[in-house]
Amino acid sequence: MPADVPLTLARAALLDRPLDMALPLTTYHQRQALVWGAQDEAQKKCGVHILDPLSLLWADQNCPAIDGDKPRYHDNNHMTETGNRSLVGLFQPVFESTQHLQRKNSHRFRRPPTTHQSQRRFRCNRSTQ
Repeated sequence: MPADVPLTLARAALLDRPLDMALPLTTYHQRQALVWGAQDEAQKKCGVHILDPLSLLWADQNCPAIDGDKPRYHDNNHMTETGNRSLVGLFQPVFESTQHLQRKNSHRFRRPPTTHQSQRRFRCNRSTQ
């Protein structure tokens, strides 16, 4: 975002002005070119799956700073709970596939015994001389 969203929203409310703050998609791509380049390289070399939130955040060619009357960002870069909730659908398939793998491999991830149980389990019988 071009400025601190909640602060700008508060000032607009105090001055009884509408808040029309958004980040243009072209500005986003310019700012994030290095990050997207690194992600593309990781995808190509390592086969990682990239989650792309752009379709969920951008309306036309702009990313709005507010959703209704609620800020989507708690500063100029980090999302609020309102903003985060708009991305739930993006992460849901990842968590579902992870849960499937955990159930499938649950026998491999058994909890190690506590120290007390280990001491009891590996106690040696010492003979007295």
